[in-house]
Amino acid sequence: MKMVHYAASFGTILLMLALAGSVTGCGTYNAGSLMHPQIDTVFIPPINNESDVPQLGPQLRTAISSLLMRDGSVKLTSREKADTVLSVSIKGYNTSQAGSAKIREDELSDDDGDEYQTTVYQTDVNVKMRLTIPNRTEPVLDWQDVNGKALVTRLPDMAKTQRAGLRQAAENAARKIVNNFTEAW
Repeated sequence: MKMVHYAASFGTILLMLALAGSVTGCGTYNAGSLMHPQIDTVFIPPINNESDVPQLGPQLRTAISSLLMRDGSVKLTSREKADTVLSVSIKGYNTSQAGSAKIREDELSDDDGDEYQTTVYQTDVNVKMRLTIPNRTEPVLDWQDVNGKALVTRLPDMAKTQRAGLRQAAENAARKIVNNFTEAW
């Protein structure tokens, strides 16, 4: 009988803790927008792309637009209706080795001839961003460097590896641009 009483008490305590946790948990937390209160709309012109990858500009512009819409701090609009203009310029990119694996040990070789093959590549996309208010000479945020990074494993085709790295690095740069824009205040 005593065992049943302890089990019932333990169950009641667990139920009370669960109810208390649901009332005071993260569900009631809301920080609100960090966006400047006078900025409600933004226009993003076509991105100036100085790289040799033509699709990189539209990919970056799409990623920035999607992230801004998801964030909800500002609305995308036309140049005529915009409070601000977010200008972005792609300066270039670089793909380099980030990791390798040993593919052959050559213990009999005099030149320590172990052979390695690159298995992971790092892609960096170098971007500049600027925020202006139409009809004003002083920028709200002057040109800032943003570097998007991505690590990509080697795919069977090196061109596909590079495209995947550039897409992911552009998305990373877009996240940083949106953070700079919405949280700079």
